Amino acid sequence: MGSEIKKIEPEIIAPSHTECDITDLKSVIACLEKHKPDVVLHLAAETKPPQHDKSPEPGLKVNIIGTANVALACHQVGAKLVYTSTDYLYGGQGPHREDEPIVLPYKFAYTKFGGECAVRLLNDSLVLRLCRFPGKKFTRANIIPNYTLTKWHH
Repeated sequence: MGSEIKKIEPEIIAPSHTECDITDLKSVIACLEKHKPDVVLHLAAETKPPQHDKSPEPGLKVNIIGTANVALACHQVGAKLVYTSTDYLYGGQGPHREDEPIVLPYKFAYTKFGGECAVRLLNDSLVLRLCRFPGKKFTRANIIPNYTLTKWHH
């Protein structure tokens, strides 16, 4: 998703996994100290829900611990954090509303919710629960109206 967002806004800094390994807190802090962002848009994630049912390791390392590392680094450098989550936290077909109860029907959903919990500990954070529409290309026109936005935490 980061490369697609750069097509929309080329000035966005999108470090590679090598430059910013979210499973390594020191790597995340070094990256944020280098680029000095005001806002971090956290897009990294282990997706593919069926794989999470086979092994918890990728989801734990990236979606929970990795997101906690990003949150800690943002807190340390004073950057606001925007976290991209998923509408998989709700049961059934979408579209969903942010005031729907969270059901967590899949192990993947638990990993993304774990990431949300880490992010919500920050005062300056925002969680976007994005939904995917198969067959649709990622563009500003189809991503902006199709997300569930939780309140910005101050």
